[in-house]
Amino acid sequence: LIAANYYAQHNDRPKALDAYKKVVEYDPGDKLGQEEEAIYGIGFLSNDSTQFSTLESALQQFPKREEAQEATMVLIMHEFDTDHPDDAVRRIDRWAMSHPEDGSTFNYFAWQAAEHSAVLDKAMEYAKRSIELAPSNSEKAGDMDTKAEVLFRKGKNAEASKVESDAIALLDPAKDKKLYVELTNQKLKFDNASGNSADSQSGHPNN
Repeated sequence: LIAANYYAQHNDRPKALDAYKKVVEYDPGDKLGQEEEAIYGIGFLSNDSTQFSTLESALQQFPKREEAQEATMVLIMHEFDTDHPDDAVRRIDRWAMSHPEDGSTFNYFAWQAAEHSAVLDKAMEYAKRSIELAPSNSEKAGDMDTKAEVLFRKGKNAEASKVESDAIALLDPAKDKKLYVELTNQKLKFDNASGNSADSQSGHPNN
């Protein structure tokens, strides 16, 4: 296991993956208590079709490990990418039952849903929950950006712009420079979309 972690830390994925597999192979009864970490390692480092089934197995066997959060996020993204948003909903609902204060995973789910324009009502539910749980103004602003993106995907451009303005107001332009620029650009996107929508409705297309 020490060798596996060493290779993983030095970005040698093939050797790390092989070492994690040997941990499981050489100690099938898990007498050394290293199987939990090894299975998660195999799941994260695999790049073939077995990755997701391995992570699913790791979550079922060892749901309380720290790596469970990352595994859940990977599987949520996979479910959206493979056009199975309902599976992602069931996963986040299960996760929320055992991790009711995990705002970062709630926000991750909401953003993935928005990016895929899927299950947007559920995305809004979790975006709101993540905002309520945010421990700092900068994190709250980031979560509000997710809410704004969900509104945008729902066609509510003016509401999205208002939420983004409120998010920007929470930031220090100097201290939070990168996020400030990102959210400002997001607001511009919403404003442009809102303007185009208004022009279209009034019969005056925006050239």
